[in-house]
Amino acid sequence: MYDYGQHFLVGLSGTTVTNEEKALLEEVKPLGIILFRHNIDQESELWPEYLRSLIRSAQEATGRDEFIVSIDHEGGRVHRLRAPATHFPAAAHWGDSAFAVGAAMGRELHSLGINLNFAPSVDLLTEPTNTVIGPRAFGSDPEQVSEQARAYLRGMKQHGVMGCAKHFPGHGSTKVDSHFELPNVDTDLSTLRSREFVPFSKLIREGVPLVMTGHLLVPALDERYPATISKKIITEYLRQELGFAGAVVTDALEMRAMQESSIAEKAKLALEAGTDLLLAAQPYGESPLETARRMTMELKKEEQRLAPVLNRSSERLAELLRFSKRIQVPADSEGLGQSEAQQLAASLAKSS
Repeated sequence: MYDYGQHFLVGLSGTTVTNEEKALLEEVKPLGIILFRHNIDQESELWPEYLRSLIRSAQEATGRDEFIVSIDHEGGRVHRLRAPATHFPAAAHWGDSAFAVGAAMGRELHSLGINLNFAPSVDLLTEPTNTVIGPRAFGSDPEQVSEQARAYLRGMKQHGVMGCAKHFPGHGSTKVDSHFELPNVDTDLSTLRSREFVPFSKLIREGVPLVMTGHLLVPALDERYPATISKKIITEYLRQELGFAGAVVTDALEMRAMQESSIAEKAKLALEAGTDLLLAAQPYGESPLETARRMTMELKKEEQRLAPVLNRSSERLAELLRFSKRIQVPADSEGLGQSEAQQLAASLAKSS
């Protein structure tokens, strides 16, 4: 029987796994979970212990030996954890300290049992009014962004955490937020190749294991479909032109930029386009696990037609898990809030 669950990363409702979630985890068997602020106990100082317990419970329910635990942990406003976890300023303020920030973040995340960070954002901030990216970007220069992102990824990897380059093909020139509507990127192909594509291309050559697509309509690449479900953008440009052979993950599929597509369409079109992981993150009328379950049911209806796509995707996901296993380091129970990390964060915040 084909392992459909391997194509899903799902969100959970709170600080413990509910009985309903346990049953769905056992049924869907997602490859992993994504953590948010609501998964962190906001009252108890024992929250790290409770979070590790949540992770263990979720993994045990899936029955998976290899399990992805992911989070958006960029610094600045994209920060889910609470003290004593170090809160770094956003990437725009890291400068030459990108490697040190990556190492500090990697140490802390790994100590909690997290092995995938959906960072860095390698979008180029070319639109000054862009509020969704803003200081999350390292800057607007492709070479600078590439070098700082490379250093940051190396720092995290050194401490056992995979990174993810996002949001392909580039969210930095947009004026609207894809959480609420579908942005239209009117940049021409020549400019995209010489500007937005550059950081992705360089990180691909460095061996970045995962790329996240953005919910973006980019007519120069595909006039019909947003990047999340565009075969032209993912297969022709990201995989063939830029040479990316690793795994591709969607941004959260419940975001309003994707409301024009049904549950069934999102799953099938994304996988057919060359995506491997479907991110069902936040409740949007139903739990993320229920969304993943419904997507799985729709995919099963077209198993024969999708078989070639699914088999290639399975190979990429297996390699992602091998990559994660290769970079594992011993857990450091004292990883949170170390004085060097706190001092670095304070210094960067002061200089910003």
